[in-house]
Amino acid sequence: MSNDSQQQGEDAPIASLCKEYVQSVEGLAESLPFIMSVLLKTEDSFDKQLSTFIDTHATDVKQTDEGRLYAISVQDKPEHDKLHRRLRILREALGVTPRSFLVSLVSAYDAFLGRLIRQLFYIKPDLLNASTRVLTFSQLQRLKNVEAAREYLVEKEVESVLRESHSRQFDWLEKTFSVPLRKGLACWPRFIELTERRNLFVHADGVVSSQYLTVCDEHSVELADSVGLASQLYVEPSYFECSAQCLLEIGVKLAHVLWRKLEPNAREAADNNLIDVIYDLLMKRQYCLAANLAEFGTNTIKTHASDEIRRILVMNLAIAYKFGGEPEKCSKVLDAEDWSSTADRFRVGVAALRDDFKGATSFMKAIGKDGWPGPLGYREWPVFREFRQSDEFAQAYKEIFGTDFTLREREPQQSMAGKENAEQQNSLDEK
Repeated sequence: MSNDSQQQGEDAPIASLCKEYVQSVEGLAESLPFIMSVLLKTEDSFDKQLSTFIDTHATDVKQTDEGRLYAISVQDKPEHDKLHRRLRILREALGVTPRSFLVSLVSAYDAFLGRLIRQLFYIKPDLLNASTRVLTFSQLQRLKNVEAAREYLVEKEVESVLRESHSRQFDWLEKTFSVPLRKGLACWPRFIELTERRNLFVHADGVVSSQYLTVCDEHSVELADSVGLASQLYVEPSYFECSAQCLLEIGVKLAHVLWRKLEPNAREAADNNLIDVIYDLLMKRQYCLAANLAEFGTNTIKTHASDEIRRILVMNLAIAYKFGGEPEKCSKVLDAEDWSSTADRFRVGVAALRDDFKGATSFMKAIGKDGWPGPLGYREWPVFREFRQSDEFAQAYKEIFGTDFTLREREPQQSMAGKENAEQQNSLDEK
């Protein structure tokens, strides 16, 4: 459930940072499976082409444990080598690409953290008073004014923090902002392991080092029995998906705890930003992460801008439980609230989640065609996912809006960049 009546959070700098960060991580998370699928299909195509070429042009073919051995004529060697090279490069890409995407995930988090710290210094400039950095006279002459000096100090502080390990970054954050950040953070060991694995990919080709093992042990990371000194690490699809969710969780929670700590008057903007993030996850059916952040928004965060906003977070938590395969938790969340005095837009959602379709249609009619959720809300709001499939919903919708309920979609148009990439690929295929 989104808060349609409030748009304040969209303009808040940290809200924008969170939105951009979520989009960046989700973009990487959704791109990798697509790219891997293309690489696998292309690899299979080239593999068949090479196999066919060998069948029709090779001589003295022998099968060995390592594959086929064969002879190729001088005339056929250029074409054979081209097919062989393409297949070798694609197979190398299948191993390198997931690792590169994991490195990019952590880089996206690092960039987000740097921008977040910089914004927090802007919110509370007094934090710079604790800085021990010294500016020389020549630096002051070059900077010219106090504002430029402040910008310089902020930049140097951010650079200093980002050069530290990820665990020491949290040490600095907790000390600087006087707030515990790791208490109850279940994904902390996973966060440490994936950031250390990233370091191995960047510096050691994924080969496990003693430092990796030591850091993981210090932070209670449970490693597989196959992971030992000098063993090779990879990035399986499930690992990458979990890593993306972990980084999203860490980033959003970190931003909201620090934002609310330093700028308590921005509570409404913060609440609405968190609601937007959770709602987008529900729309994408990422129910586990949505539930995690909704629990954070209702249980960890105790104070909200209004009871209506708190109830929106509660409703989103119930939706995440319901369609995430935990209906008992959904019922428990709903039962803990008194919905009798709330607006019909809440009560219609509660009825839908309880599978009370008769009651939900009554609330739909009471809301009418001009109230929220309206046609768009009935089409998109995840709370109606099962209710939308019922005859009761279809009949009530037609009675209210005078038209049959249909889900309308538009075919996406190819962008200019997509056309150019397709033309370039066709050109490469011809070579």
